[in-house]
Amino acid sequence: MKTHTIIEVEEGALNVVVGARDGSRTRVIRSQRLPLSDLGRDALDGALRAVGSDVLHGTDGVHVVIGDRRAQHFMSKVPKMSARDAVSFATREGMRLANLQSVEDLLVETRLVRSLPQGKLQISTCAVPRSVWEPLRDVLAKHHVAVLSLQTMEACMARSVASKSEAPVAVVECNGGRARLVISVDREPVQVRRFMVSGGAGNIAGVLTQLAMEVPRTMDWLRETGQPLPSRMAVSYTHLTLP
Repeated sequence: MKTHTIIEVEEGALNVVVGARDGSRTRVIRSQRLPLSDLGRDALDGALRAVGSDVLHGTDGVHVVIGDRRAQHFMSKVPKMSARDAVSFATREGMRLANLQSVEDLLVETRLVRSLPQGKLQISTCAVPRSVWEPLRDVLAKHHVAVLSLQTMEACMARSVASKSEAPVAVVECNGGRARLVISVDREPVQVRRFMVSGGAGNIAGVLTQLAMEVPRTMDWLRETGQPLPSRMAVSYTHLTLP
């Protein structure tokens, strides 16, 4: 049974999960959540030291998931073009959304979603400023940990949808008083909204009350920006107390 190590980094916390596939099921073997005062090198280095080398070096490498509001996710319809031109287009749009001046300052992942009528293409893009990734990259290299993949939390949420569909699906994650709402099309994140969730520790009723207020506002936001409205929603609620 092959195991995998995942490091999730977001505002306020670093989470390390070791899991494996057991037949058709996924098993979580170990999960460790540590507080982060900030996303700088010193704070990340201290958190990784607390994780322990047995976890960090227990597999061939780690998969890194970043949850940072500076990451940009969007879907584009473009004329039929080469892969190189499509990436160039997506990079320019990512630079505009992230307010960056240089291509060197951005990491971009572009995927072909589908071919459209009249020779057009639908592509999805995830663009992350290098300044978000580089502190963690440097600290992992310092600990001699190989990185197998780099993804965003929002992309992982979108790809948790069971099957591809042109109809948008809303995926909501509530964790530690914060929530993300990701609009997924064909298992790709196309819009992201974040908001605070009140109600106190473990107060499910409070979370549901807050969502009852926030979700209609989000639907209004989608209408105003000309986005299609989702007819399905998946909600994940996690409450963990950091040490």
